[in-house]
Amino acid sequence: MSGTNPDQVSKLMLKPPVLILVRKIKSSLRKWLNITKNINKQLHNLILTTMKNDPQSRRSFMKQSLAASAGVVAAPLISPAFEQEIKKAQAKAPIKITDVRCAIMGNSPVIRITTDQGIEGYGQAETAKPYLKPFVLFYKDYLVGEDPTNVERCMMKIRRMGSFKPWGAAVSAIEIALWDIAGKALSIPVYELIGACRDKVPAYASSGVHSVVEEYVDEVLLCREKGYRAYKLHPFGVPEKDVEACRAVRKAVGAGMALMLDPTGAYDHRQALGVGRRLEELGFFWYEEPIGDFDIGGYAELCRALDIPVLAAEVLPGSLYSLAEFIVRGATDIARGDVYWKGGITGVLKMARLAEAFGMKLELHHGASPIMDWANLHAMAAFKNGDYLEILIPKEPLDYGLKEYVQIDEEGFVHLPRKPGLGAEIDWDFINAHTVFKA
Repeated sequence: MSGTNPDQVSKLMLKPPVLILVRKIKSSLRKWLNITKNINKQLHNLILTTMKNDPQSRRSFMKQSLAASAGVVAAPLISPAFEQEIKKAQAKAPIKITDVRCAIMGNSPVIRITTDQGIEGYGQAETAKPYLKPFVLFYKDYLVGEDPTNVERCMMKIRRMGSFKPWGAAVSAIEIALWDIAGKALSIPVYELIGACRDKVPAYASSGVHSVVEEYVDEVLLCREKGYRAYKLHPFGVPEKDVEACRAVRKAVGAGMALMLDPTGAYDHRQALGVGRRLEELGFFWYEEPIGDFDIGGYAELCRALDIPVLAAEVLPGSLYSLAEFIVRGATDIARGDVYWKGGITGVLKMARLAEAFGMKLELHHGASPIMDWANLHAMAAFKNGDYLEILIPKEPLDYGLKEYVQIDEEGFVHLPRKPGLGAEIDWDFINAHTVFKA
């Protein structure tokens, strides 16, 4: 080292330790990045697996995930307890349907679908249709072993056999129970699962058929007092008397309340046109099913002749496909759907999208039973082109077997539930107290 500057000797002696230190730092960084990448991968897999297969621990798991993520720098290795959670969630099999049951509650078939993970879903057919039970049970063998969260896959197996009543009602009630399970499996309400656009829906009071005009007047005033901002008359079915009732109701509430008329197909063409023109004078919101739903040509003529929106195709078989024909023929101004026999929530959403593509509203028929009222509400929260939820009044005779029922607030809105699934909690104390027969 002769002739070497002392400063250069000092630098040469220091260089190897510095290089070693740099290599060590790079090696540590590489290890840390690999550990972080591995943790992120495990967290990602666990999130997907747990959200699908372990709903009960979803919220607590998310807290653990956040805590684990925050602690990576300080402790780059996951804890043994958390690692056990990962292994446990990954080992779980997909949820499977184990049974499809049906019991008569009140006068209505209630569907109960059970799974291998203890999650149950409920649907319900129309009130006063107990004969639907065997139609529901017919589909059991098609569904056992399927993943209920794959709602459309399950429906593809049974929908082709359920286009007409009474099969359509059975298929629709099953579909509602599947959505109930799917929401519960992910610990979220159904309306969020299917894509919510609102969390409250305005409702209208839908009358029964009364014997005198004064009963409609008394009823609409009571409904307004309760908070309803809209009211529909189911009239006598006699054009002159029906118009008289409509005039009296409009006079009683003034212009500040939306009014509709539904004579349930009671008129012929001439009568329907005459009543429709009177409704236009009274500022009614829509004119529903004035003639039979099978009369597509008559509806096309009526829609062309009247300015008031005509609502049709409520009871016509074929659901989505019949509606398409009505739309292209110009035979309805407002589409009509429901969850209880036109394919459930999925069927309603398809009809809503079809109507929206033609710049048309879809209004839902009432649920016809307490569980289906909830299903109607969830469906309406997921499409924007619908104005009102229909509530039959008096509603007390249709409120049975649940712990909570669809209710309006003081402004006439129904708020969506925050509970997982449909939010329709069965009142087992009520059921057990009123059970008269067990098979």
